[in-house]
Amino acid sequence: AYNTFYDGGFLLSAQWEHSLNSGALLKLRPGLGVSIMNMGDNIKFGQEDPSPRLARTGISLGGELTSASYGPMIAFEWGHAASDILAKPRYPGDPITYQSGLGDINIYDHVIRGKN
Repeated sequence: AYNTFYDGGFLLSAQWEHSLNSGALLKLRPGLGVSIMNMGDNIKFGQEDPSPRLARTGISLGGELTSASYGPMIAFEWGHAASDILAKPRYPGDPITYQSGLGDINIYDHVIRGKN
């Protein structure tokens, strides 16, 4: 079988810095990413099967506290992601269809709160 699939997505990230009265520097790096993977035609062998199209979105937050005298004092990285297979359930002989956008991913519940 010969099939072509492609992925698409974006990642937004920024850095925020704040000087403290003690001379220390606080840096924060929030991020947000979204991707759709395995977009393309159906997989064809003896019968058609849906492509393993997957939506994934996530957030991250990193940071560090740096002392002017001693350098980095503490650093952290945190992230959470959620994913969903976009092929809709079907019976044999039914057409292959996909959910649009991020599918069943709920940004607040699944990504921010981390619920399944």
